[in-house]
Amino acid sequence: LTPGGRSEYHMTGPTGDQPRGFWDILEADPPRRLAYRHGFAHDDGTPNPDLPGMTAHVTIESIDAGRTRMSIESRFPSTEAMEQILAMGMAEGLTQAVGQIDAILAEDSVRSA
Repeated sequence: LTPGGRSEYHMTGPTGDQPRGFWDILEADPPRRLAYRHGFAHDDGTPNPDLPGMTAHVTIESIDAGRTRMSIESRFPSTEAMEQILAMGMAEGLTQAVGQIDAILAEDSVRSA
């Protein structure tokens, strides 16, 4: 992940659908900060301008001995764009994704003990 780079992805939904998207990397300062512009894509990977994008800023910081905080800030071009993305299930998807991160970190903690 480097500024100017792009990361493309697809997710597999419960019914087998595979929505696509991409991140245009704006800033990367591993392991502390990542900023990217998120967009949705057609099946062939080309950007889908019919769906709104957003900008995300991820920050990871030490808060005290042995504890770390990850903050994710999402910025939308308008209230309507935010409402449209929320209606598509963004909050639920983000909750699941962060839950997966929590599970991976918990597993690593058990291995390290």
